[in-house]
Amino acid sequence: MDKTTQDSLAKKPVDMRDRILEHLEALTSAVSLDDLARLSTSDIAETLIISRSLASQYLNDLVRAGLVVKVAGRPVRYFHRRAFQKRFQVKLSASEYASLADLIQATGIADHRDFARAVGFDMSLSSVVEQCKAAVQYPPFGLPILLSGGVGVGKSFLSRLVYEYGKNQGLLSRDSSYVRIDCAGVPDAASFNGLLDESIAKARGGVVFVNGIEALSPSAMEHCLATALGLDASQDAPRARLVLSTTLSADDLKVSSAYSKMPICARVPSLKERTPEEREDLILSFLRSEGCRIGSDVKISRGAYRCLVNADFSDNIAGLRACVTNCCAKAFLNREGDYVVVRPYLLPSGLLSSAQIDQQPDDGVLIDASLDAAESTGPVEQALDALCSLDERFCAGELSVSELVSQAVSAVRGVEDHLIFDHGVASSRSRAFERVVGAVLADAGSSYGIELSRKVTFLLAQEICLQLWPGIGLAKRKSACAEQISHLLGAVTSELPFASSVSDQVAADMEGALGISLDHFTKTLLTLCVASESRDAKALRTLCVILSHGYSTATSIADAANRMLGVHVYEAVDMPYDQQLKDIVGPLQRLVDRHSYCTGVVFLVDMGSLEEAYKALENVTDSTIGVVNNVSTGLALEIGVGLLGGKSIAEVLGDATAACVTHCKVIERVNREDAIVFCSESGVDAAERIRQLVSQSLPRTIGARLLTRPFKQLVANGSNDAVFSEHRVCAVIGTGDPGVASVPFVALEDIMSTASASKVHFDKLYSYRIPAELTGRVFPGSMVLVPFGRGSKARMAVVLAVGEVDESDAPKGLKTLYDAAPEDARLTPDLLELVRFLKERTFCTWFEAVKAVIPYGAQYRPAVVDGRHVMQGRLTRSTERLYTLAGALPEKPKPGPRQLAAVAALQNGPLTARQLDEVGISRATLDGLVKKGVLTAAEQDKAIDLFAAIPFDPQPLELSPEQQQVFNDLLPNLEDARPHAALLHGVTGSGKTIVFLRLIQRTLELGRRALVLVPEISLTPQMIRRLKSTFGSRLAVQHSALNNTERLLQWRMIQQGNADIVVGTRSAAFAPLQNLGLIIMDEEQEHTYQSESAPRFDAHDVAKKRAVMENALLLFASATPLTETYHAAESGKLQLVQLTHRYGGRPLPSVDFIDMRAELAAGNPREVSVRLARELQENLDNGEQSILLLNRRGYRTIGMCTTCGHVLKCPNCSVPLVYHKPQQALLCHHCGHMVQPLPQTCPECGGKINYSGFGTQRVEEELAGLLPTARILRMDQDSTSRKDAHETMLAQFARHDYDILLGTQMVAKGLDFEKVTLVGVLGIDSLLFGQGFRAYESVFSLITQVVGRGGRAALPGRALIQTSVPDHPVLQLAAAQDYEGFYREEITFRRFGLYPPFCSFVVIGFIGDQEGAVLIAAQRFGVLLGEHAAQKPDIPLRILGPAPMNITMLNNKFRYKLTLKCRNDAAFRALLHETLDAYDAEKLPQKASVILDFNSDGDL
Repeated sequence: MDKTTQDSLAKKPVDMRDRILEHLEALTSAVSLDDLARLSTSDIAETLIISRSLASQYLNDLVRAGLVVKVAGRPVRYFHRRAFQKRFQVKLSASEYASLADLIQATGIADHRDFARAVGFDMSLSSVVEQCKAAVQYPPFGLPILLSGGVGVGKSFLSRLVYEYGKNQGLLSRDSSYVRIDCAGVPDAASFNGLLDESIAKARGGVVFVNGIEALSPSAMEHCLATALGLDASQDAPRARLVLSTTLSADDLKVSSAYSKMPICARVPSLKERTPEEREDLILSFLRSEGCRIGSDVKISRGAYRCLVNADFSDNIAGLRACVTNCCAKAFLNREGDYVVVRPYLLPSGLLSSAQIDQQPDDGVLIDASLDAAESTGPVEQALDALCSLDERFCAGELSVSELVSQAVSAVRGVEDHLIFDHGVASSRSRAFERVVGAVLADAGSSYGIELSRKVTFLLAQEICLQLWPGIGLAKRKSACAEQISHLLGAVTSELPFASSVSDQVAADMEGALGISLDHFTKTLLTLCVASESRDAKALRTLCVILSHGYSTATSIADAANRMLGVHVYEAVDMPYDQQLKDIVGPLQRLVDRHSYCTGVVFLVDMGSLEEAYKALENVTDSTIGVVNNVSTGLALEIGVGLLGGKSIAEVLGDATAACVTHCKVIERVNREDAIVFCSESGVDAAERIRQLVSQSLPRTIGARLLTRPFKQLVANGSNDAVFSEHRVCAVIGTGDPGVASVPFVALEDIMSTASASKVHFDKLYSYRIPAELTGRVFPGSMVLVPFGRGSKARMAVVLAVGEVDESDAPKGLKTLYDAAPEDARLTPDLLELVRFLKERTFCTWFEAVKAVIPYGAQYRPAVVDGRHVMQGRLTRSTERLYTLAGALPEKPKPGPRQLAAVAALQNGPLTARQLDEVGISRATLDGLVKKGVLTAAEQDKAIDLFAAIPFDPQPLELSPEQQQVFNDLLPNLEDARPHAALLHGVTGSGKTIVFLRLIQRTLELGRRALVLVPEISLTPQMIRRLKSTFGSRLAVQHSALNNTERLLQWRMIQQGNADIVVGTRSAAFAPLQNLGLIIMDEEQEHTYQSESAPRFDAHDVAKKRAVMENALLLFASATPLTETYHAAESGKLQLVQLTHRYGGRPLPSVDFIDMRAELAAGNPREVSVRLARELQENLDNGEQSILLLNRRGYRTIGMCTTCGHVLKCPNCSVPLVYHKPQQALLCHHCGHMVQPLPQTCPECGGKINYSGFGTQRVEEELAGLLPTARILRMDQDSTSRKDAHETMLAQFARHDYDILLGTQMVAKGLDFEKVTLVGVLGIDSLLFGQGFRAYESVFSLITQVVGRGGRAALPGRALIQTSVPDHPVLQLAAAQDYEGFYREEITFRRFGLYPPFCSFVVIGFIGDQEGAVLIAAQRFGVLLGEHAAQKPDIPLRILGPAPMNITMLNNKFRYKLTLKCRNDAAFRALLHETLDAYDAEKLPQKASVILDFNSDGDL
């Protein structure tokens, strides 16, 4: 404050100046940025009853004195400086601002409104905040909310934010108030009741906070809860929002029935449960608040800061704040200049002595609390900023790649120096990491022939610590720079391929050893360090390998050559004399993979045939291979010098062999096939679709392979790409020219005249002219033969629409249909409507939608008759040849034995080719006899009865009283010929199937048809047996286990009206049944009703659509229905009917838990507990059967090195390989990759591989040892791959050919065996803690269903569940078969977590070759979606992500996702279409293809 200002203030009356300051302080302390009316000069003058000019003079003097802040505008507004800083937790750097917007931007308080003021509102408090918002917003007057949590966790603060949020959202009136009641100070119930009613009136529709309800008497609490729920208040009068708080848990509050109905209960986490970043933010916030209070900057030493971050306080955040205030008070007495410093000695003594405190010494570095953590500018942050700046300059074209890399190396040197010299004493964590990192780097250095210094080891260990525990500042800075660092890493990788390859191996090894995935900044830092350490040693792009017999011959030659060359050029593979080339193909493959940046490989071998060497090595790599014989040190030097000089492999080997008198061969692929290569700038997926599209227009005998290749790979490699050495490439076809010399390029637009030059229309409808001769034969749904492509190749198509246009309006060049299939072959209008439904609801292509409705093989054979293209009158797979005896065999030439056998077989009548083949008579023999006139042949429709072995044996359908009541309740909706939907909820064993049969019987009596859907193929045999024996042979089945012919014939049977009942899995929802009256979806909760490939439909949606179209009854049935389905039934959207008792009055199985922790402690290492083994033996002794569920196939689930911790993972997918003992191999359950023989040593360090975990194969082996007399049947994906395996195995178990059925989830539901009395559940814990919001629902359903398989007949059942968490509520509820209890818990979670049924849940997947590009594409899609959504504020939408999918890499494709919480209606789908068009317009599909799943539980 200058002397003039002091004099000016001194002349004004002190009391008026102080009154103005006090008035401003009061206003500013409660100010909202949306309500600034009372802060203008005129308002202040009017309130204080002084003139406007005098008020203005006072205010401007106070501004100059630095006590008040002035914000220009109309009108000008004033804030109390210190109150403003305290209110918004910011530091004001000026006393005057040009506008309110400038003030907001300068202080960064734009988002610090209501809940955004709470530290962790988007992290630990996110769930609480969501529930608070829901409580305020719920119409008409909100819902009460109960906040529970320990003392000082912030319940009072959250209640204030509830009030602020309500006002900011316009839900609370401007004159409403916030009123607080402290229950501890209320003497009795009557006083509290009066106080509560008075407070509600005083709040005037605002918020009443009732603090500490546990202190109330039971009657007072009853009144409080009743009032909160509106049980004794008028619903018409405006009510205050009530926020209740307690320090007790919800389980401890069991005082009234009203409490159990509290709609919203939220638990506030303790300080210990908050994240480290949140604790840091809280400390800095409190320090800033104290600084505003004392009018001075506050700083804190790093040692004191660490102590506070790690400390735990019994009164949580309140305790932390009190501690900070106490420390600041002490520090205030010892001010250091213009600021206050909190140092460790000022902390409470108990805190300093706590064992939880990090004992790392204080390094004296001061943290300025006035700055946000993200604003700190240490060396790491400075390096991040510098790298981002370099990336911007590179993108702008100011830097070349080499300049970028050079300057990036300089930019990170400060980080290196900081981490090595200035980072204080290394923590125990970093020292532990250093040991592991050292071993990983040593292994990488040995593999690549370089030596990485200890500096790199120390640097990487420290950086990993910073990556794992970055502090909030560095975490925010890394997040902000993520996209630029990712782009920079891509540029560094392309410029430094060798260093990048080393870095990739180190990163992979670090993930295997520590489970840590290096972030892009750490990887960039590592790559640059490796580059500087290894200099330009690996500029060479050719891998040179010396192969020699002997134990060290190759190594000796390679070492000598490398020393003389001064550069590491050669790798060595020694071959003991008892080995052959085939024995070292594995090590060679790993060597080639490690040097993936190399474009060629040279093998120097000591002896043997070059051709044999080539044959053994040709499969090791796709690169050009050079092989040279008679290796020596001199030859290695000649070749090394030539390659380092930039010569080609052919030139170098030619010069070297001439100089050293040896033989060589540069291998060009022999017997190369002709090929056409397809590529697309939009990625390999697009190229594959182009290939499929073009292949439809080519004859089958084209004589060339059609291959796809990545566009970028072709651009980078040119004619050196492996595809050109492996094949004679005739042409490259695609959307863009990759510029490959000597190979012609054909643009896609030249092939498809209708295609755009910038976009390929794979989802296109084509128009054709109907010729006069086909008039009256072509309708929507007809199958027609069309000319397609430039060659007008005859192809089958399906007609979606027919219309008339004037000739003048007809498109130019319109082609004419060739022919049409018979009338009875066309798709019904209902099926066409389903095609449109799939297209609109799942975002699939027209082709994918039609393909879902028509089974494979449902096509008519094209032919040419009299020069005209026609369709033959029969479906390709629906006919078979029938042979009939027409004459006698001629005596000469003498007939052969097979001819005689054929004539003998046909003496009794005609037989089909298949029947004759079964007795050993070939088609060639039969056709020969036809030519001789002995036999005649004709085509006939195939007749196949899949259920011939099941007798027609109808039994009376006797219903129990409860079943009869359910039937009676459903009957009116079945008979009134209008669409209806119902849920049949019945406990396991309640007899739902017999209700199905009675409903089907009535449907058939009404002259209508029935469709029965089951979730698993394994459930179809039992259902078919019941239906066939009851209703006869007019029964068809549709599922994927049928071969193509069977599937087609069943489809034709349905289409022609010869089936009254159809049974099948989800694909049967498209069965061409007409006059459909009943649709049953059994076990409707199963995820298998959802398709995992395009079109990604849910059979629930298709069944609902069909029920509406057909005016049918749709019946969902389950003992454990989906939460969404049961909620719909409770809400009245579905009719709810229930079977609460088992059929025949049988009791539910008794359930016990086996604690596997106790088993392990007792010395039992097996997967089968002692008690389960004992009870299995008891069942064997009693002649009873058992079912064991283990939802994990294979033998061992993971292989890990006992030395270095390396996990054997699939090279194509980011998942461990699973050991399958019968094959003695490792298998990937996702892509099918196999490693055989079984590895026994670690490929990284040579250590021993230990296989752990267990699957069905392992448990089967263990049971065989424990129960040697037991007959065990294993049923999983591996054992049921054969045709009819499900039906055969279940029939065997039903006949008691086996005592124990061990299987995955296919044995858990829908099965009914009389002698099963024991059910065991193994390995359930891994599912219990799985990902996805349906995890608990899936576990509850699985356990309930499998437990229900026992005791279904006269014998009582029992179940044993092996688990490490026997007290888990989901397990307890499942054991009790308490669906109602589970549903109440689950629906509460769904409501306040905002999951279905309270919103739609959509996952958008992004898949591509480069992880960084995929992430960028996903981020851009999210931005585009947000921008388009902002223009449609009426569409509710929440965008989460992007984030990696649970399996980040699958089939060599990286996968990221966006998660949308939305309302899936037409407006939302239109928004998605707009976003997809914008995404395509930016050519982002070349980075990542997009998959939309509207039925996901969180992943693809």
